[in-house]
Amino acid sequence: MDKSIGEKLSEILNFINDTLDLPTELEIAIGAGFTKKQFEEAKKLYYTTVELKQLETVAEGRRMSATAAHKATKIAVKKHYARVIAIAKKLFKDDLAIVKQLELKGTRKAKYGEMCLQVFNFYSALLGNQALLDQLATASITKEYVQKGMKLYSEMEELKTAQRRNEKERAAAQDDFDAKIQQLDIWYTNTNSMINTWKKLNISPVVK
Repeated sequence: MDKSIGEKLSEILNFINDTLDLPTELEIAIGAGFTKKQFEEAKKLYYTTVELKQLETVAEGRRMSATAAHKATKIAVKKHYARVIAIAKKLFKDDLAIVKQLELKGTRKAKYGEMCLQVFNFYSALLGNQALLDQLATASITKEYVQKGMKLYSEMEELKTAQRRNEKERAAAQDDFDAKIQQLDIWYTNTNSMINTWKKLNISPVVK
């Protein structure tokens, strides 16, 4: 299919409509071995194909929106986490058990899944230990601020889930559309070719 999808669909619809609306064209199609019902079924297939393309476009828009929102939230999560962990490193540097529990040493995880686990474990450990929260509060990191960090993390994960779901929906819609447009294009190519061959043979339709 060399032409753009829009051009091809428009060409196919014009072909179908001309055949159904113009008696001479329908007569030629019938003479070439086709029926009016076949063209009516092809028109239904055309509209099904268009609807699938619209579904694909909508799904792609949702995916892009979720991707953009996830990216922005991920940046907010990292910024928030960086501030809290910077304070935690200073406050708990002499407590080896806490340093280990909160993973205060070493670099931050780069891979998304590992980063999520590290952030979740960090906030969970803080929120589950009032003594640590009390110490953080002395450095202006309140319990509410830590809770905000956990909330941002949860929002980020929800957006990631939405992003994945929308990608699956988009891929499914695209697969359905590809199958229908291929079916429609094959029908159009074969039908148009046979009708053109009929016309070239100069066989006039029977005038009733």
